[in-house]
Amino acid sequence: MTQKSIVKLFEENLDYLEGTEEFDARCKKAAEVAWTIRQLRPLAKQTGFTRAPFLGYVNHLARKAGVLLEPVMSWYEIGKAGTPREVVGAVRVASLLGVAARQCRAFLKLGFAELQGEPVLALLKANPDAAGGEPLEQCETALAGVQWSKESRELIAALERAVKVEYGK
Repeated sequence: MTQKSIVKLFEENLDYLEGTEEFDARCKKAAEVAWTIRQLRPLAKQTGFTRAPFLGYVNHLARKAGVLLEPVMSWYEIGKAGTPREVVGAVRVASLLGVAARQCRAFLKLGFAELQGEPVLALLKANPDAAGGEPLEQCETALAGVQWSKESRELIAALERAVKVEYGK
């Protein structure tokens, strides 16, 4: 079943539901989000951790799956501005994709470093074996050396709160 066929099935059955147009639109959007997550989850498990910020990672998965990421991004209010609200949405999506809490932290912190202009990814790509170990350990080592800005520290605090709520860790 494709994303379009799920939406079409929903639209064909709208007459059976008593609701407002806004409610119907929200239900349609929820179906699109659920379908997209369902397509991305196996790829996330297959791909595992990569040295990429969260947005780059999920965009890569979406391209690989041939799905539009927009329904998920708008549903969970994820953009590029780097706000605490977006962090909460990103953690929720990571959890739904089956991403481990530790990986989630690294994906998002790589994005925070990128937002504040830290060349963490460039350094890792230039010298991938410098930190030794697996890619996740390499990223954590590189991120440990970042001098976080006040804004980034606020995002990291939001990240830790969201991870605790979503993963219980």
